[in-house]
Amino acid sequence: MVGPNFKGVIISDRYNAYVRIPEERHQLCWAHFRREFKALSQLGGELGDTGTKLFELSNQMFSAWHGTQSGQISRQHLRKTKVAIQTEIITEMTKHGLTENKQLRSLMHAFFLSEKSIWRFVDVEGVEPTNNQAERDLRPVVIWRKTSLFTQSERGNRYMERILTFTSTC
Repeated sequence: MVGPNFKGVIISDRYNAYVRIPEERHQLCWAHFRREFKALSQLGGELGDTGTKLFELSNQMFSAWHGTQSGQISRQHLRKTKVAIQTEIITEMTKHGLTENKQLRSLMHAFFLSEKSIWRFVDVEGVEPTNNQAERDLRPVVIWRKTSLFTQSERGNRYMERILTFTSTC
């Protein structure tokens, strides 16, 4: 659906299908990172401490973002805050070296290989740090699909695709 002429920024989770999106057109969802940081914090021990620190840093990032949105913080201040938070996140993650913990390894991989996609919202006006709006827009359809028998045929599938597209764009 997103062709070569697309000029916007896509906000997504880290699902592999999105790897093909160029970094300058991609923002990774911070809500997903926060959930992973929170889950990591519940492990206990040093990894739990790391998760707690990462979660606190994400709170600081969101606080700065909301301050920018309300006009209390300038975009320049947001950029400075981003650098400080980014440095602390990397420091916190690398304390564990080549960890055996799959969750932390996945987070480290994202932060080291997708740096621009993680922080796109700081540099591009109008880009949000989360894909929450898109998920809220899809939620009624997902709930309807889960609570009904959905469709029983290819023809029914095509009809629902079209009618849902039509109703959501009206």
